[in-house]
Amino acid sequence: MATTDGTEPDDFKPTRGFRRSDPPPIPSRRPPSWGARIVALILALAILYAGYFWFIRRVVVGPGEVLVLLKKNGTQTLPGDQIVVPRPPDAKADPAGFDAWRKRYGDVNGILEQVHLPGTYFGF
Repeated sequence: MATTDGTEPDDFKPTRGFRRSDPPPIPSRRPPSWGARIVALILALAILYAGYFWFIRRVVVGPGEVLVLLKKNGTQTLPGDQIVVPRPPDAKADPAGFDAWRKRYGDVNGILEQVHLPGTYFGF
């Protein structure tokens, strides 16, 4: 301990090789291993992917609302004055009907007949 005049007493011996005015030694730190870096990278990518789906791809349909989709990237228009693209048949239950629907309506523009009820959707 220092005396009142700020000098060290004669019986003071510094411990661990440093004086009181010196900062304590900083423990040596090893860099993270490659395994830890890969795990951190995979975790960061998983968080970014989940954030992309939650903030960009998510569509929330509120109560009392419905979601109707428009197809605008087709190369053909619907025949006559038709504006609604019929709902496709189930591909597993009726593969021939689904193939016929895909040949006729697979590449046309229009309003899709499928209506999505209130909920959260990630598939668009």
